[in-house]
Amino acid sequence: MNRAIAAALAGALILTLAACGFRLQGTAPLPGGVDSVRVTFDQPYGVAEPPLVLVLEQRLRARGALGGGDADARLHIAEINTRRRLLAVSPEDARGAAYELETEAVFDLRIGGKTRLAHESLTVRREYSFDDTARLAAEAEREELEQAMQAELADLILLRLDAVDAAE
Repeated sequence: MNRAIAAALAGALILTLAACGFRLQGTAPLPGGVDSVRVTFDQPYGVAEPPLVLVLEQRLRARGALGGGDADARLHIAEINTRRRLLAVSPEDARGAAYELETEAVFDLRIGGKTRLAHESLTVRREYSFDDTARLAAEAEREELEQAMQAELADLILLRLDAVDAAE
């Protein structure tokens, strides 16, 4: 009897989540008529792709929607800006104790040669504290935080692409 009630409750929960528009992260659909997206980024002085571009490509590949030169849509990452701002100073030695990290992505979307999004900008901010006694660990934490922020930006960009259909 308890199993039947638990199964009924689980089914009701699943139906409720489906009805409210809930989707697992990374499963948002692409705009109508778009089966593949090519991600581009101009980096004149860099060697490797930034984490944002790599995560976007990974998410699209997982959906089977990463395209090459013949893709239906082109997502161009125009800028990735990461800034660090001092929030607090240690009273012991007057060194930085807390910082704010901000990563901004500016991007364009073209579908079938037509610009659908131009110079869209999304920003993610995080704060972290800095322990001067563990400087190497703090730098590693900052780098991990920056990568996590760029992964979050990738998810936000894909959600923004999903909203393109509703806008037009």
